[in-house]
Amino acid sequence: MRPTIAVIPFEARSNEPEHFVIGELIADGIIGQLSRSPDIRVISRLSTTAFRGRVGAMPNVESHLDASFVLSGSYIANGGKILVMAELADARKNEIIWAERVAGDTSDLLQTQSELLNALAAATTRALIDAEVQRSLVQPMPRLDSSALLLGGIALMHRSSSNAFDRSRQALDALIERHSRIATPRAWLAKWYIMRVIRGLSDSPQRDTQLALEQTRRALDSEPENALTLAIEGHAYCQLLGDVQETNDRLGRAVSANPNEPMAWLFKSVASSMWGSASASIDEAAHARTLSPIDPLLYYFDLMSAGALLAANDHARAIEYAKKSLKANRHHSVTLRVLLTAQVELELIADARETLKALLKEEPGLTVSGYLSMGSSSSSTRQRCAAALRLLGTAER
Repeated sequence: MRPTIAVIPFEARSNEPEHFVIGELIADGIIGQLSRSPDIRVISRLSTTAFRGRVGAMPNVESHLDASFVLSGSYIANGGKILVMAELADARKNEIIWAERVAGDTSDLLQTQSELLNALAAATTRALIDAEVQRSLVQPMPRLDSSALLLGGIALMHRSSSNAFDRSRQALDALIERHSRIATPRAWLAKWYIMRVIRGLSDSPQRDTQLALEQTRRALDSEPENALTLAIEGHAYCQLLGDVQETNDRLGRAVSANPNEPMAWLFKSVASSMWGSASASIDEAAHARTLSPIDPLLYYFDLMSAGALLAANDHARAIEYAKKSLKANRHHSVTLRVLLTAQVELELIADARETLKALLKEEPGLTVSGYLSMGSSSSSTRQRCAAALRLLGTAER
């Protein structure tokens, strides 16, 4: 169900033999970064090297490698400097959807964390996912392939508008209809129900909690050790029910099933901030990010880091991460609540009032009791936010 990308070794713009290998280095580095994204399937370079320098190779790449997207490009190296020209094409339409020029030091390509290659990989991921999400917004569901439905379902549920949120549900429903025995779409539909409660959109939080657990149970019937499903079920027990034992059981099983599942570590961070060690919560959020460094939901990872830092009473860094998250998604009310709480507790009351204004634009009818009903009352962070809202004069009911 994931979109597939083929990275063709980049072409040298000179005939210097020693420059030829640079194209392979660029491809290897980008492939290494892209392969860490759980949302993208990456073709091995051993399969793509044969297409290097072949004019009009796009149809062959799609047919021979079954790749929906192709990343290719060229470079100029001179005096220790390099200029890379990259372009991403939708192979199904033979259409360029993104292009960029990036400059740097040639030696940077040999670094474990190459700034140039990381930037190219991150930009490629954003462009690919944006293209699939846009298709999921404008095309009828039956015309969309499964990868567009999955990425649309994931991305749209994290947008602020109710139309995008509803469209996410439609995409996931269509995907489940096609792949009823695969766990992943049901896991994300469960996440949709959790977010519906947390965002204050549910008219029956108890019912939506049970619907979330129904989806995870059905997903686990098909794939009992699916780490993503176990992680999301643990998140439901944590955020919606406040059940420590069930939360720890599911998240522990998720990490055991797949130690590299970023959502398992991210939700462990949430649980640790509520009932465990604040320092462990910070470490778990950071580890989740290292497992998925170019994840399209990085703003969500930054939010969780902000929450972990708030739990540890590191208010300044909590504010830093919350603001970083808001730069990527300024309408996310959960992030605004974390920021507001940190600002109040750091006695930045004027800043907190500005944050409250932004929050009320997203949640016009917000009350303290309404906020407390959005999840488990056992969350100390939730109680701290409620206290901050009261201090700023938010209506109780």
